[in-house]
Amino acid sequence: MSDRFPLILLTNDDGIFSEGLVANEKAFAGIGLIYVVAPDRERNANSHTITLAEPVCVTPEGNRRYSATGTPSDCVNIAVHRLLPRKPDLVVSGINKGANLAEDVSYSGTVGAALEATLLGIPAMAVSVAASKGWLFEPAARAAREIALWILENGLPPGTLLNVNVPNQVDGSPLRMRWTRLGRKRYGDFLQEGTDPSGRRCFSYGRDALQYIEDGDTEDTDWMAVRNGFVSVTPLRLDMTDLEFLESRKRLGLKRVPVGQAGARSAPEEDGR
Repeated sequence: MSDRFPLILLTNDDGIFSEGLVANEKAFAGIGLIYVVAPDRERNANSHTITLAEPVCVTPEGNRRYSATGTPSDCVNIAVHRLLPRKPDLVVSGINKGANLAEDVSYSGTVGAALEATLLGIPAMAVSVAASKGWLFEPAARAAREIALWILENGLPPGTLLNVNVPNQVDGSPLRMRWTRLGRKRYGDFLQEGTDPSGRRCFSYGRDALQYIEDGDTEDTDWMAVRNGFVSVTPLRLDMTDLEFLESRKRLGLKRVPVGQAGARSAPEEDGR
């Protein structure tokens, strides 16, 4: 960590007035110059979306606090390029109301904001409480502060961010942390069907019907670490290249199948439901 007072940007996808964001503000007081730039309302499952079709408007919400009409990624980009006095030393996204484990990271606006910071060359972390209700943010804020201090001291490799998931701990016991990899967790069919006034079929994602189907996880995954009471810390990379597959293809070469060659068949027609 340099002698300069760290500049830390806090954001989230639950909105500027979220309890998780406020908990982080309190936890980070005293370790740096804190700016908060967050969406003006919930932006869950926005992933790494940015707003292109309309302007993003910013409203002051107090001392070094701003709400924005855009996505979590918009908030990071606008903060870094227009609102902060200099490039931040760290971006912390969260604390999210609910886990961002395994495949969740592909949908998460919380993780999306940290991805945007990483794209901009800024160390970043996403923090979530692994519970569907009754969220306890203070333990997660303590974990976030501890990990943030570690990042400020040690840095992160270029293109790498940390995804942190904290058990919804109630007993006040010390937090135990574990380095993990992404697990596997498939969603069941939780679509709810209805019709609009014109009679069109409409579908919505019913959170109450959400089902997690575990997929053979082992002890070193984020999913199992949280289940066993550990704070899961998963390093994620911007580069999504499957290097193992790439190297195997380089060794074997790529054989193209000409159109019409034996074995290439047309798909049968089926009636939709």
